[in-house]
Amino acid sequence: MGGAAPLYSDPQLHFLFPKIASVVPRQDYARKLVRLSVNAKWEADQTGALQDATRSVLDTETRLFTALLADLNADSERGVWAFLFDGPHPSNVRLSRGVQTKVCETSVRSCELSKQVYAHAVSKEHNH
Repeated sequence: MGGAAPLYSDPQLHFLFPKIASVVPRQDYARKLVRLSVNAKWEADQTGALQDATRSVLDTETRLFTALLADLNADSERGVWAFLFDGPHPSNVRLSRGVQTKVCETSVRSCELSKQVYAHAVSKEHNH
């Protein structure tokens, strides 16, 4: 029973997502990440790789990401935002001003949901 648990000792997904991104069309890759993120939960292991990959697309392809969120119903979109802000310290994963501005310029719904979900995550963090 010695050593690290398998999901901690071999972080394969952190290396796999960039490889997938290099061969899959950007829109298809982003769509798949958004769909995988609906109601996903952060964990300190491989799930963190999905969160990092999804956040990277949000940060670099904000308008595309927000357009893909528009294809979801509000509850599913809320689930994506909850996953993006999930973790032990949501106050450390706030959207940059530039990303938040692009989200708000692209979609009123995404703008409001991102702010609501972030505020809820931070309030839970401060209540612990």
